[in-house]
Amino acid sequence: MKKLSVLELYEKKGLLNYGSKRWTSTDRLIAGRQLLEDYYKSGISSVKAIDYSIDKVDGSSGCAEGRLIALDRYNKAIRVLDAKQLKVITKVVLFNEKWKPLGSERIRAHKMYLAMHVLCWGLDRLISHYLKKKQYKVQSQMELF
Repeated sequence: MKKLSVLELYEKKGLLNYGSKRWTSTDRLIAGRQLLEDYYKSGISSVKAIDYSIDKVDGSSGCAEGRLIALDRYNKAIRVLDAKQLKVITKVVLFNEKWKPLGSERIRAHKMYLAMHVLCWGLDRLISHYLKKKQYKVQSQMELF
């Protein structure tokens, strides 16, 4: 069984339901995955895993152009976020770390509630951004009917 990412865990717990009613938690999850994909493909990440399932045709890595395209997509995507959204999305989506607020139990619960709102609104902005760029296909439940 595959271990869930923090974003997937939050989606499973229903914590991605705080944003606009226009989008579902699944839409937010997909937007987060798209940002993460652009982040990794751009080479910004320090994790450089080799995908051995891809057949190499020639000796060149062929990643320079693809890397620049992904970097451009990533940079444009994060520009639509404000500082608070970028902070939460970076920690949860890109670094795959749980949001752990400090304070008493009551204060932690309130800070977690606020952070999930910030996360969802940031993901909503990313959905709108990716839809404008037509690099993202919404798979909301509304499309099933």
